[in-house]
Amino acid sequence: VGEDLFIAGGMGSATLNVPSLRVDEEVLVDTFDPMTLSSGKARVKCVGEEVLEILGERVRTKVIVTNIQGITSKAWVTDDEEVVRAETPLGLYLQKIAPEEALMSAKSEGGAPGNAQAGADLIESVAVRSSGKTPHRGATRMTVRLTSPAQTPLSDDVQRVEGEQVTIVAPAEPAGPVAAPQGMDEFLGSDALIQASHPRIKEMAAQIVGGETDAWRKARKIHDWVFENIEKVPVFSIPSALETLETREGDCNEHAVLYTALARAAGVPARVACGLLWSDELQGFYYHAWPEVWAGKWVWVDPTFGQPIADATHIKLVSGSIEQWPQLAAYIGQLKLEVVEVE
Repeated sequence: VGEDLFIAGGMGSATLNVPSLRVDEEVLVDTFDPMTLSSGKARVKCVGEEVLEILGERVRTKVIVTNIQGITSKAWVTDDEEVVRAETPLGLYLQKIAPEEALMSAKSEGGAPGNAQAGADLIESVAVRSSGKTPHRGATRMTVRLTSPAQTPLSDDVQRVEGEQVTIVAPAEPAGPVAAPQGMDEFLGSDALIQASHPRIKEMAAQIVGGETDAWRKARKIHDWVFENIEKVPVFSIPSALETLETREGDCNEHAVLYTALARAAGVPARVACGLLWSDELQGFYYHAWPEVWAGKWVWVDPTFGQPIADATHIKLVSGSIEQWPQLAAYIGQLKLEVVEVE
């Protein structure tokens, strides 16, 4: 990339020399987005000025709206270019407060820890509550009516989309040898986060699959290894297959990228899907990532939950490499979901 690119800040904190912007002034700048590892245009506009109460002092700020690839964030920025408040694309609000205040807010009025409720509120903020029938983990078929202002999910070998109606059918395990695929180079190569050609990834893939030659049996062995060897913990970072292999921990994102890298290293075409998954424990749909592998057809696999064949409560919204993942942000807070049928 060129030297004049502005590095896009995360979580609504990009400021771009804000004091030089006047109210209603707008600029277009070249940016590099570390989430998508790609360059593009950012539209930055000063929409007004506002005085905030920050740490007991009245602080004058400019209100800056930044739009990068259709994802909008808002930041309140001081004359010293410090972000003291932000609204993020994910619906989270950030504000500068004193450490003591942060600790106090984690306590309930009775003095008991209240951060569990805060965590519950955060989880609820990204839940997709459905109407209609109640799904269940392990479902083999589900039909939903999905209404969204974002793009329509695509049909594939597992999911059929007809207007607003989406039907997911968990397939049977593939049987018999699978011929070598043609035109699958995109799903066999490496990228910055799925390092399929790295020696450590290739070595581990070879250990896992051994002398196996059948694509599906390779995919199944890799599923079992990832499920059994990666500890299930939340990780707040950009998922990296190589880093996950080293730390042996992560959430669904880490499971998905590591599985995909190992599958590709073993010669099995694979990609990452992002979408929704039903939770029996939380009684709602939540955003989730899982791998897809090619074994004569695309098969959804979920090593986070130990499902060699992902159940039919998975709803795929986007698929592919990291360049496609930000498209998921357009769905958050915008979906309406009715479960029409579940088996």
